[in-house]
Amino acid sequence: MLVVEDDNAVRNYSAEILSELGYRVLEASDGPSALEVLKGEPSIRLLFTDLGLPGGIDGRELAQQARRHRPDLAALLTTGYAGEIHVEGDRFGPGVELLPKPFTFSALAVKIRELLDQTAPTEPR
Repeated sequence: MLVVEDDNAVRNYSAEILSELGYRVLEASDGPSALEVLKGEPSIRLLFTDLGLPGGIDGRELAQQARRHRPDLAALLTTGYAGEIHVEGDRFGPGVELLPKPFTFSALAVKIRELLDQTAPTEPR
């Protein structure tokens, strides 16, 4: 999975949690570099990104661009300003969810597992 966060401490914390849960984690600090990582790593199944990112591409746009090219990619967006974001139904679309900051180890673990289960490749019949 790919963790995209411009705050080094938050990115390191998130990557550490995910590594402890057994996931292979790659990191990026902004939208453009995240898109480059996604292009070079087709095995990434989940994008975990902050909504507020430098580099001209915010987290929502990053998820949209990434999923246009990789519709099976799950995306978990996070922000410290979740109270200002009104999430109604499937506002972000299927396979995309929001996790407010600060988040706990267990809340992140549960959301990641839910998203990966929702977007798991199906067996051909």
